[in-house]
Amino acid sequence: MKRDELKIAESFLYEVWKRQLLARESLIAVDGRMVKVAYPGDRNTGDGPDFCKAVIDVEGMGLLMGDVELHLWTGEWKTHGHHRDPKYNSVILHVVMWHKGRDETSVLMNGRHAQIVPLEGQLSAPLAELHWPVESSTSFWSTCIGENDCLNEDGIAKILDEAGYSRFFTKVEGFQRSLCSRSNEQVLYEGLMGALGYTKNKDAFYQLARVLPLWVMDGVSREWPRGQVQSCLEALLLGTAGLLPEQRNCEADAWAYELQCLWQGLNVDQKMNMHDWSLFRVRPDNFPVRRLAAASRLLCRYRLQGMLEGVLTLVRDACYRGEGGKMRDGIMVVVAEGYWANHFDFGIESKWNPTLLGRTRADEIIVNIILPFFYAWAVTYGEGQLIMRILKLYSEYPRIGENRITRHMERQLFGRSSALVNSALKEQGLIGLYKTFCVSMACMECPVDRFSRRLCYS
Repeated sequence: MKRDELKIAESFLYEVWKRQLLARESLIAVDGRMVKVAYPGDRNTGDGPDFCKAVIDVEGMGLLMGDVELHLWTGEWKTHGHHRDPKYNSVILHVVMWHKGRDETSVLMNGRHAQIVPLEGQLSAPLAELHWPVESSTSFWSTCIGENDCLNEDGIAKILDEAGYSRFFTKVEGFQRSLCSRSNEQVLYEGLMGALGYTKNKDAFYQLARVLPLWVMDGVSREWPRGQVQSCLEALLLGTAGLLPEQRNCEADAWAYELQCLWQGLNVDQKMNMHDWSLFRVRPDNFPVRRLAAASRLLCRYRLQGMLEGVLTLVRDACYRGEGGKMRDGIMVVVAEGYWANHFDFGIESKWNPTLLGRTRADEIIVNIILPFFYAWAVTYGEGQLIMRILKLYSEYPRIGENRITRHMERQLFGRSSALVNSALKEQGLIGLYKTFCVSMACMECPVDRFSRRLCYS
């Protein structure tokens, strides 16, 4: 069958790349170099390259980590405007089904060139034979523990706990390094802001927290009348982020107009713009404008006592009483009132949502930011009793809820969801194993594989 006679979609290409349905271990790029795929990357369903954090070994260039973009034809790189888009500057590999000629290149905005690999002639079977089964299949899982492997739940539970503690202490070490160079309050503020950004806007939230440090926010809280503090903080965050309607060339409704007037009165030089944010394929509840509205309310909540002291008081109380749920509701849950109860962006209504920051996300922030930060803080200031109580609270914190990575890892380990993953500690263990071993395909180094082989040969 000629290539023009078979109509395929890019979704088929995504499956081929994800499953690595290739004829040989090394692929041949258009410049003749051999390309070996160590890890194909994580599928990106949002704006930007199709697969992120891939690892490839390019002949003469060594091991590279970056993003992968897929197209049916090489020329679609320029047709889609990727050569003018900074989000594609991290692309290391342009995978295409068909390549017309050597005069076609994949130039990045920063001037570099991505390696081009055409899959035609390098697939594990003829295209026509692969097309139907791949397109018609609904799922594909390659489990690392098969039915006949040696495995017991007690051993896996211990491995997950150890991986969960390892992930916790890695975060602690990161906060300890930050505390050496910045104030305690600023480090906590940056951590919370980054967590509000989720995966797609995490870096943008970090950037905003540094462009607009906590001492500036505290100054606004003190200078403005109490009844206007929250609105002023919201205007300051959104204006500095470059996300007010006038900064995005959008129409402003009544609430947006009020915020824009407050922003103009603050006389702050804007440091970011809308292009720093990912606004494409972001769930309404996670939209950055809505999350910044939540941030303004958190800052307003701690305007009198200060963020560090206010959160620390609740952490101490939760540690000594063993009431993690009370800490969650007191520290992080933000109720949606007024405009943001039924909007996720200016002028765009959504279904009514009672929270700007709900319990599940609050639990994730406590486990990933609050507890490791205050553990690092307690170590710095020699509060031994608080150290042990924070660790105990972390070990007993209930399971938060599955996400893409935990679902994947449970299927990898058990072939299904498992009741064994019954705590936040074990959830963090799943994530830790995935990011430490699965992403780099270091199966032989994974403690699960070592444990299985040790049992089988004992």
